[in-house]
Amino acid sequence: MEMKTHWAFHECSDHLKSELKAYWSKKAPRLERLLQRFPDQLREIWLKTSAFSGPERFRTRAVVRLPSATLVAEEIAESATESLDKVADCLARRIKRYKGLLCKDWVYRRRNRRRGDLRTAGPFWDRDHAEYRREAFFELLKPLLHSLEGHTRRELERLQREGKIGSNDVTVMDLTDEVLVRAWKDFDAKPHGFELDMWLMDLLDRIIRRIESEPRKASIYVPLSRVNPPKDEDPYSEFFLDHALVTLADVLPENNGRSHWDTLKREEQREVLETTLSHFEPQKRLAFVQHFLEGFDLFEIAMMQQRTEKEVLADIEEARRVVYARIARAAGIQREPLEAGQEKRSAGQRA
Repeated sequence: MEMKTHWAFHECSDHLKSELKAYWSKKAPRLERLLQRFPDQLREIWLKTSAFSGPERFRTRAVVRLPSATLVAEEIAESATESLDKVADCLARRIKRYKGLLCKDWVYRRRNRRRGDLRTAGPFWDRDHAEYRREAFFELLKPLLHSLEGHTRRELERLQREGKIGSNDVTVMDLTDEVLVRAWKDFDAKPHGFELDMWLMDLLDRIIRRIESEPRKASIYVPLSRVNPPKDEDPYSEFFLDHALVTLADVLPENNGRSHWDTLKREEQREVLETTLSHFEPQKRLAFVQHFLEGFDLFEIAMMQQRTEKEVLADIEEARRVVYARIARAAGIQREPLEAGQEKRSAGQRA
């Protein structure tokens, strides 16, 4: 369904009204793409163009009502069409910013639910560990490790694709079981200031790095995505957010409203993510995923990686630009993408 436009004019001739409506029909698709995941009743815009005397003769105001927010843009220009251009640009930026906030809110609410579960169980862990009740400790912790499974599957698929493990060498259960054992063994050594989910994620990543450093094993790569895992086991399902109003594209750099991401098929979206993330250096990949997907704050990622927040932020911003460039290339946009070597050179130049 196309976006519905409600028009109002002040001191505009009939000819100008027709001209503006025809001109807006060329601008509207850009905003329609940004709003396409919202319900039809929310894909409406109210426009009012007024004519005045003087050098800046036209004012256009646009209003879009979205869940929990009303977005307003108003621009003045020498021509009516220029005022429409400016309003469309301003509104696109504000819609994208709003969707970015929705995405962040969704990820943070997911993180807070995870932390709430872990904090509730925390005192019982302490008691089980203090009383050397190993099995009770495992029984309590194991269901809570479900939050790590998406990250675990992504990392295993990457290792398999790179030929560092075989298709049946290591399973998600193997890794979560090892996290359980490590958590029991290292419980008293949990770093000060670490939330429990940070600590468990750090344990998991240490295990993965150990596997990655081991001698390579011959294998035939069969992607998990090719064997149609259930949706809740899809290692990239959170990136697509089919049930939400936003996608990964909404956290990427400003894109002038052109939804390159949405022009790709699901398989193409997955391929862009898999190949792009796999080319990143480990710290950059983890910073990007842990921030945008797992909801960790910059200072928390910095603590886990033992780096500064400034370094983590630089990696995340660089990753965003590279992912966007790959999406644009996959969508057929003529833009020179950053390759892995260029990423490293750019990072070196910034340093």
